Amino acid sequence: MKSVILKLTPFLSSFCLYFILGMPSAEPSWFTAMMKCLPILCLGIFVVAYANSLGVINSYSKKILLALMFSAIGDVCLNWASLLFYGLGIFSIAHVIYLWAFGLEPLKPWILLVLGLTFTVVYSLIYSCLKGSFVFMVGLYCVILCLMSWRAFARVQSPDNGCSWSNLFPAIGTLFFMFSDIILGRHNFCTPIANGPAFILSTYYLGQMFIAVSIVNYSNGNDEGYLFWKRS
Repeated sequence: MKSVILKLTPFLSSFCLYFILGMPSAEPSWFTAMMKCLPILCLGIFVVAYANSLGVINSYSKKILLALMFSAIGDVCLNWASLLFYGLGIFSIAHVIYLWAFGLEPLKPWILLVLGLTFTVVYSLIYSCLKGSFVFMVGLYCVILCLMSWRAFARVQSPDNGCSWSNLFPAIGTLFFMFSDIILGRHNFCTPIANGPAFILSTYYLGQMFIAVSIVNYSNGNDEGYLFWKRS
């Protein structure tokens, strides 16, 4: 655990620095864009560093790393309001990669039903605020985020061993993601929220962190050693 925290130090440092420098409220520039994506790049470094410490980077870790790189590009786009459409498209790709990493077992369709209804309500609340191509893009993004969330929540309890931290962390991360995106949608398309960017980015970074940390158990191949609840 100490080695994991140590490898997360660059992320935690860049996360704190971003807010200490007041970047969420700063005028968009290439400097603010760089600072915005730096914590995500540091999470990518964490994935590589942890894999290198074990001498192997498995398929799950590669997919998480790829999703983080697309997320960093999306962060750069979202730094400017004029690139918001493209940023949503790039983040949609990142979520598809996360979905790919999480897999389709166990299926648990009832979770998809609950999330589908939830995202339908969320989309309907901001629909009247959307204009032009954003009607389609935000709708597509909601569908993809819903599917990714389904896979993250569905895998919390494994069918054989119970629940491990590697299965729980993506679900926690997804909750932060959902909260961040709901605020982002309200702030960018409807009514600006006081300190909205700070809330959006703090929850977003935490979401990415929890998903990235899930590689720890997958990389060492000993999921059962990290169970916090086991089926009797």
